[in-house]
Amino acid sequence: MLERRLQDGDTVVGSSSPARHAGDARDSESGAPSRGSSTVHPRLLGIRDAALYLSVSSWTLRGLVWSGQLPEVRIGRRLLFDLGDLDHLIETSKQHRETI
Repeated sequence: MLERRLQDGDTVVGSSSPARHAGDARDSESGAPSRGSSTVHPRLLGIRDAALYLSVSSWTLRGLVWSGQLPEVRIGRRLLFDLGDLDHLIETSKQHRETI
């Protein structure tokens, strides 16, 4: 699980599926977050988290960027990756074996 700590101690989960934390306050009937819940699900991941998400090294991730296989988002000097682009890379990298 990809986690980061915010300044106020809230946990941020960097996965495409919503995750539950012990500290999440949820409405028991609807499962929706209760008022005052501050869980954030980021859309952009840094190099380390994106590499972890893809199960590759940070250098392999950089190689995917340099070869044009993975688009990056630059905000200031930060190199970030959109979860949708990471998921797209996974889907397009799947190989099906032909049966004879």
